[in-house]
Amino acid sequence: MFGQHGMVSGRHASISSSPSGEWQVTDLGSTNGTKVNGTFIEPNIPVIIHVGDIISFANLDFQVTP
Repeated sequence: MFGQHGMVSGRHASISSSPSGEWQVTDLGSTNGTKVNGTFIEPNIPVIIHVGDIISFANLDFQVTP
């Protein structure tokens, strides 16, 4: 998904639909971590994301859009 970026691993995080139908991001135990709105999330614990949130995979930032 991210090509070759030294700080993002091949299995860094996942984005999926939660049981309630909301979108969620889960860090998969990455070395450099995943942030939602500037706050590191705990590995293997899904976090609900919303339109406008910023998700950071190591040194790459993405904004959630509709």
